[in-house]
Amino acid sequence: MRTKMSRREQLAYMVAIIDIGGKGLVDKAVNFAKEHGIKANIHVGKDREFFKDKDRIAEWIMGQFVHGYENNSYLAYNSGINLSMSFLDKEYGY
Repeated sequence: MRTKMSRREQLAYMVAIIDIGGKGLVDKAVNFAKEHGIKANIHVGKDREFFKDKDRIAEWIMGQFVHGYENNSYLAYNSGINLSMSFLDKEYGY
């Protein structure tokens, strides 16, 4: 039986796929995010208090990946991977 992944685990999964490289894998990662309710620019403009929940930070980062994908801004993915790895470092050992 599969357990539900936290948003941080979902982000870690996305980053692992994207980091391998290739458009097909980016497609897979973005589709995974969308299937889990992530939209481009989710939570953009929310105040700092909103982001005290780390899963909301993970959602925001995933939303940035979706936005980059939808706007063909693949260069931004390197920054997104770096940001994600920094955010996930303490919990997942990136």
